[in-house]
Amino acid sequence: EDLRADRRLREWGDRADERLVAQLIRRAVEEGIDPLAYLPEDVDAVAEMNGLYWEYGEGHWTGDVWGYFPQISALDQLLVHYPDARYILNVRDHSRWVRSVSQHHDMRDRLT
Repeated sequence: EDLRADRRLREWGDRADERLVAQLIRRAVEEGIDPLAYLPEDVDAVAEMNGLYWEYGEGHWTGDVWGYFPQISALDQLLVHYPDARYILNVRDHSRWVRSVSQHHDMRDRLT
């Protein structure tokens, strides 16, 4: 809806705690509740749940950006809450994946 908001989210993490699936899952897991509790009620599938989050200290961005992969780190909690869920693993050639990631702004730098 607001492309500027998407850019601010991507570049600075603006409102990431309200908009990114990874952030919503991380928060729920930290609180010990259903990992998908903070997603909108009408969501019945998640195509990509991993994401980045920006670390803040004293109200300011510290310069650190962390990757969070709930499909790995929260898998146990996801399985407890969704024992009948289907997980699809896509397998790609490693070098083609690196080339693809390199084309997404600074994503490769953020992941390494």
